[in-house]
Amino acid sequence: MRWVWGENKQRRRENLRVDRRSDEVGLWRLRGFSLEDDEVDDMMSKVQKYDSLIMDLRGNHGGWEDTLVRLAGHFFSSETKIADARERKKLRTIKAKPPSKTYKGKLVVLVDSQTASAAEIFSRLVQLTGRGRVFGDQTAGCNEGSAVSA
Repeated sequence: MRWVWGENKQRRRENLRVDRRSDEVGLWRLRGFSLEDDEVDDMMSKVQKYDSLIMDLRGNHGGWEDTLVRLAGHFFSSETKIADARERKKLRTIKAKPPSKTYKGKLVVLVDSQTASAAEIFSRLVQLTGRGRVFGDQTAGCNEGSAVSA
């Protein structure tokens, strides 16, 4: 497991819990994109039983690209472009690859002015692809005409 600056055990436990809102609706308060691949897979196996999932990304400052890629893959049935990463000397395409079982239910993503980085990219991907609905305030990196403006 990677060490994350400022992350404590309670916050980590919160990331790994899905609250049942009804028999059909689950709520996942994801406070950081700092999960290992197996943790993402375990969480997604927990949400499979719900017809609808609310992902609460309010206050999520982002995290690892690996977590973003793994999580996004669980919501798309085919390889999906997430973004182009512009590095010093090259342009790299970041793609989500679906696992063997993807989540087919309805998806709602909640964002606020503290939603940033990988959380912001995930919510924008959901919004642009029409995979789900995004509700909330403008996100942290939102400029007019860019990022998530829910």
